[in-house]
Amino acid sequence: MNSRELAAVIWFGVLVAWALSRRDTREAIGGVVAAALNLRLLLPMLAMAAYVCALIAYAGSPLGLWDATLVADVVAWAIATGLLLFGSATTLFNRPVPFAGSCSRRSA
Repeated sequence: MNSRELAAVIWFGVLVAWALSRRDTREAIGGVVAAALNLRLLLPMLAMAAYVCALIAYAGSPLGLWDATLVADVVAWAIATGLLLFGSATTLFNRPVPFAGSCSRRSA
């Protein structure tokens, strides 16, 4: 872990400690955890995690496209970008042309 990652972990810890010091935030966390453990959300997220692990790590490694030094980057992508794209997938079919512009709008 380099110093930038360590600083991010420390600031995240400070933010979590501050959030947990507030009663209303502690009460809201229970609802968030219950929603995240709902099977309708949990199964697709586990499928995404399996996709990331299987395709990127196991298929990319023999081809020289991935190695173990990229674990932190893959985890950061899966948590940040991957979950945001996953969350926006529910609105894809509400458009006249379902996938038009979905990646360009998210990557900008």
